[in-house]
Amino acid sequence: KKTIYTGRAPKALLDLKATWNSTDDSQRKYLKKLAGLDCLVIDEIGTNREISPREKDLFFTIINDRYEQLKPTILISNLSLRGEDSLEEFMDERTVDRIFETNTFVVFNWESYRGTK
Repeated sequence: KKTIYTGRAPKALLDLKATWNSTDDSQRKYLKKLAGLDCLVIDEIGTNREISPREKDLFFTIINDRYEQLKPTILISNLSLRGEDSLEEFMDERTVDRIFETNTFVVFNWESYRGTK
């Protein structure tokens, strides 16, 4: 059975933050769970335009663990790939390096359907 997690980036970061004050190893368990999934889909990357250095480190840990295991990870974002207001600007350089090295990018650059209603 394939295990897939689909979630929004802000929610995943909130779930991780909830473990920060815990005295057990719940953060490690949560990161291990994400690393072990057959496929991880994270939506709304960059919705919160600024994240803390600690959040960037955690995001790197998620991406790097999956990178090392050659596990598929799908990232969905309205940000550009490079330049101003981009994934490159939003994430840590190490994270971007891994994403750019191993991923195929599919860019949809048409107007938002929601904006037409």
